[in-house]
Amino acid sequence: MNRRTAHWTEADLPELQQARYLWENDEPAKALEFFERAAKRHPRNLMALLDAARALGNAHRLPEASALLTRASRVLEKSPQGLERLGQSYRMAYMPDLAAECFAKAVQHPECLESVIELTIYHERRHQLDRAESVLAPALARHPDVAPLKLLHARLQYRRGEWETAKSLYAAVSEDGQAHPYHRAQAYYELANLADKEEDYRGAYQYALYAKDQLRPIAKGLDGQNALWRERHKTLVRALSPELVSSWQSEVQATDKTPVFLTGCPRSGTTLLERVLGAHPQIQSFDELDIFPRFLCGAYFKDAAPDCTGEEALESCPERRLSELRASYWSLFGNHQKLGHETQVLLDKNPSASGSVPVFLKLFPHAKVLFATRDPRDISVSCFLRFLPMNAVSVSFLDAARTVDYVNAELSMGADLRDRMPAEQAVEVRYESVIDDLEGTSKNALNAMQLDWSHEVAAYRELNSPTYLEVTQPIHRKSAERWKNYAFAFESHWDEMSDLLGRLDYA
Repeated sequence: MNRRTAHWTEADLPELQQARYLWENDEPAKALEFFERAAKRHPRNLMALLDAARALGNAHRLPEASALLTRASRVLEKSPQGLERLGQSYRMAYMPDLAAECFAKAVQHPECLESVIELTIYHERRHQLDRAESVLAPALARHPDVAPLKLLHARLQYRRGEWETAKSLYAAVSEDGQAHPYHRAQAYYELANLADKEEDYRGAYQYALYAKDQLRPIAKGLDGQNALWRERHKTLVRALSPELVSSWQSEVQATDKTPVFLTGCPRSGTTLLERVLGAHPQIQSFDELDIFPRFLCGAYFKDAAPDCTGEEALESCPERRLSELRASYWSLFGNHQKLGHETQVLLDKNPSASGSVPVFLKLFPHAKVLFATRDPRDISVSCFLRFLPMNAVSVSFLDAARTVDYVNAELSMGADLRDRMPAEQAVEVRYESVIDDLEGTSKNALNAMQLDWSHEVAAYRELNSPTYLEVTQPIHRKSAERWKNYAFAFESHWDEMSDLLGRLDYA
C-alpha cells in the first residue's frame, strides 16, 4: 500500500519514545533528530506529526512546524476534539493566533473544556476581558465545579476589581480536595497576593506555605538539576576575563545589528525593562524565547569533554559551528518576527541565564549584556510569594531558606560576571532606579547601546501590548522595600546575603 492510499494512524513509535526521553532529559538537539525521523518515515501518523511539530515549534523552527501541522489539519479539522489538539499544537509551537482560531471553533462543543480554558487565557492576556468572559461563561454554567474554570473566573473578577468575589472563588478552589494539587496551589498563591495587597503579611506568608505543600510532590525529581547547572556555569564565569573577550573581538567582526542579552533573577524587573526599552523604535525586543540558553548554548558544547575546565569549554567549539550558531541565532528570532530595517538592537530577555553569558560573548564578542538588578531581599520575597510553574529554578522557591540561597547564588554569579567583562559591555540597570527615574535610567541604558533617547520609551504602556498585567500598570514604589513586611519569616536568612548586599550597595 503506497503512502497516498495508506490510512491515517496514531500508533506510538520507538522513534517518538526515544525523542521524548531525550527531550525530557534536556537534550533537545538529539531529540529533534528522532522527532523529524518519525515524521518523515510515518507521514500519515498523527502522533508523529503532532509531536514533531510541537518540538520543532518549541525549538523556534516555525516554518517546519507549520508545514507538519498543515498536513495534520486535513484530519484534525474534521472534529471539535481534533481542532482542540491542533490548537494545542499551534500554541506549543509559538503560533498563538492560529491556536486561537482552532480553539474558537472547538469551544462550540460542550466537551472541549481545554479549548475554553486556552481561549479564555488568550483573550485575558490581551486584556480583552469581555471576549474572555463570553467564552468562559457558557462552560462555567455547565461545569460550575471544574477548578481551572473557577480559577479563570476568579482571575477575570480580579481584573474587574471585584476582589471579594475573586477571593471567595480562590478560597473555594484551595479547599477543594478533589482539585488537582497544581490548581489548589495556584489558588493559594492568589490568596497570598490578595492578602499582601490588604497588608495582611502573615496571612500572605501562610497562604504561600499552603501552596508549597501542594507543589512538593509535583517537584520531586527537579531537586539537584539547578545545582548541577550552577556549578557548570561557575566554571565558565571564572574562565572569563576582559582580555579574553578582547581577543575574541579581534577575531569576529561586529554585526550591523547589536544583540543585547538581558538577564537577571526572576522577579528582578527584567519584564519591565524589556517592555520599556522595547518601545524604542530602533530596538526589537523578544520575551523569554529561550533560543540561546536552551537550543544554542548546548550545541556549542557538543564536542566538549564532560570534565573539561571552563577555559577548555570556551575553546571547544570549532569555528564552523560558531558560524552556524551565529546564523541560527538571527534566523530563529526571524521566524518569530522579521527584524526591521530601522532595528539597531535585538533585545533578548533571558532571566536566570547569567551563567550562559560567557558563551554568548564567545558567539557575539561585541554584544552588550544588560543585568537587571534589584534588592536581593525583595527578589527573595517576590519569588516566594509568586506562583511559578515547577521547573529546575522554581523548585528552589519551596521554602524561605532555599529561596534566599538561590537568589544569593544567582546574583553573586552575575556580580562576578560583571567584574570579568569589559566594563563598557556590562550594563547594570536597577529596578529601584527605573521606578524612581524612568527617563534618566532608560537614557543611561540606551547610551550604553549607542542609541539616542526616544519619547516613545516613556510611553511604553501605550505602545506595547504586554501579556503581563503588572507592567501595564503605572510604575509605583509598592514593590520596593517589600522585604521589610516579611522580616518575621526571612530575617534569620538575611545574614547569608550580607556580602552580596554590601557588594551591590543594598546594605
